[in-house]
Amino acid sequence: MTNYRQKYPKTVHLPDSPGTSDDALIMRNAHDRRPDPIVKQDIIDQFLNKKMIEMWIDDRSSIIMQVRANGIPVTDVGKC
Repeated sequence: MTNYRQKYPKTVHLPDSPGTSDDALIMRNAHDRRPDPIVKQDIIDQFLNKKMIEMWIDDRSSIIMQVRANGIPVTDVGKC
């Protein structure tokens, strides 16, 4: 899931790593100016099966806390 459509208009397909799939790339509408936490919660609620998510990777502490509150394991890459 990404919200960088304005910065990166082209999506690059990377080869699958073992044990991964590219079932969906969920992006906000280019004109959606809602705050990230609202958009991400909508995506979690509408598109994702929380029980099927093995790991969420993010760098923003506010999003990390929100995702963890949804019972989804998160790796914080903001401190790397």
